[in-house]
Amino acid sequence: ILQLLEEKKLSLNDTITKYLSNLPEHYHKITIKQLLSHRSGLSPYPYYCHDMIDDKRKLIYNDTVLCIIGFHNPKPYYTPGKKYNYSNTNYMLLASIIENIEKERYVDVIHKRIVQKCNMKNSFVFDVKNNKIPSNLTLGHTNRNKTFELDYLDGVVGDKGFFSNAKDMLQFDQMLSRGKILSDSIMNLAFTPHNKVRHNKSYGLGWRINLHKELGKILYHTGWWHGNRSIYIKIPKNDYTVIILSNSIQGSAYNLNCILDEFNFPFT
Repeated sequence: ILQLLEEKKLSLNDTITKYLSNLPEHYHKITIKQLLSHRSGLSPYPYYCHDMIDDKRKLIYNDTVLCIIGFHNPKPYYTPGKKYNYSNTNYMLLASIIENIEKERYVDVIHKRIVQKCNMKNSFVFDVKNNKIPSNLTLGHTNRNKTFELDYLDGVVGDKGFFSNAKDMLQFDQMLSRGKILSDSIMNLAFTPHNKVRHNKSYGLGWRINLHKELGKILYHTGWWHGNRSIYIKIPKNDYTVIILSNSIQGSAYNLNCILDEFNFPFT
């Protein structure tokens, strides 16, 4: 999305319905910026899809969710812009907006704009429409060490479905830091709090932000889906990056402060 912003193919103040015109009237008030910063107020699609999809043996896709939204108009949690509330629906909608602008599948756009550009050898958006399962696909495990099976929600992308390894993620990180993916001005916009700073924490455009008294601004994000857990941390002041990927949910969730305590970072 930020690459498209840089290329002037969209504006952060564009509303969703400029690109996804069949959504209910309420969506005319929600902007791309509100999706990126999780201020849309929208409820998470996995919750209402669970109630509205009868046959969960079949995969659903972004288009399926868009049809459900258009037909059922699930009630939002808040009015747009009222408050921060993380919702997977925001990133599902952003993926569909990308497809509308680029006239290509999200899978292919990410491969061209991110994976190939960063020379990532073992990274991909899992294309469930392709019957061939990648040989290096590693599925997550439950807290009882059972392998998670793919389910009906795994066809929806944008909020999940991207598989990688630590080496590839470091390659991405280095390209990002060198300004090879986005310009400095666009990155600074993404790394700026777009929500109130509370307890030294906020959310930018796609990034969680922690204002650490010694390490300065820390940029990070966590993730979880079907037993896969991750945390990606950038500390620009010292040029440190920490990447932790796991395919098990045993143990406690990743906590930024606990992880930082394990490292002896120089503070200058």
